Amino acid sequence: MEPMLTQDDLKAIGTLIKSEIGPLEGKVDTLVDRMDTLTGHVDTLAGRLDGLEETMNVKFDAVQESLDSIENRMVTKSYLDDKLAHYVPKPF
Repeated sequence: MEPMLTQDDLKAIGTLIKSEIGPLEGKVDTLVDRMDTLTGHVDTLAGRLDGLEETMNVKFDAVQESLDSIENRMVTKSYLDDKLAHYVPKPF
């Protein structure tokens, strides 16, 4: 038959476990606090990126409108040839 653990053995094991886990508890709390802080920073950054996205969308829309306006005012080479033809003397 195997020897059973005595009350003193159990207390010694408990003390050993507490001495090993105790310092970790503080580190876990610190880690949780840091994670909360990091989460706050990530949320702030996400909000800023959303604002930047909205601003860029407005700017890109304005650029697109400008390009559309320019495109509507562009003329073709054949159009210019026809309009400028009377300024060029004919060789025949």
